[in-house]
Amino acid sequence: MEDCSPPKSSGRGMGVRIRIKIETGGCTEEVVALANSAFESEEPEIVLPYSLATRLGFSLKECRKAVYRTAGGGAILYRAPIKPRVRIVVPDRETRSVECSASISRTEDEVILSDKLTARE
Repeated sequence: MEDCSPPKSSGRGMGVRIRIKIETGGCTEEVVALANSAFESEEPEIVLPYSLATRLGFSLKECRKAVYRTAGGGAILYRAPIKPRVRIVVPDRETRSVECSASISRTEDEVILSDKLTARE
C-alpha cells in the first residue's frame, strides 16, 4: 500500500532570505538575512552573528547583556550601543536605509531581521 501521508516537516516554515547592506560608522557589509523568522520586537532590530558584528566594529565590551525569549527558551544576546543602518539590496535602484537596534549573538550563524525592521511603512 502506498504511503499518502504528507512529507515530514522540521516544524519551520520556508525561510525568506534577502540581501541587505549593513552600515555602521565607516564599515559596510553586504549579507543575506532571514526576514521572516517570527522575531517580534518593539523597535526595528537586527541580530548579528558575533563574527559579522566584529567585522562591523562592534565590541561586546561596549554592549549590555540581555535575555531574549525564544521558542527554545531563553537566549543571551548583547545589545549594542551603536545603531546601524540597514537597506535592502536590489540591482536596479538604491533603497531607503533604516536605523535599527543591533543585538549580537555568539551562537546564531545568520543575520535575523525583526518584524518591525521588515514592516512596510
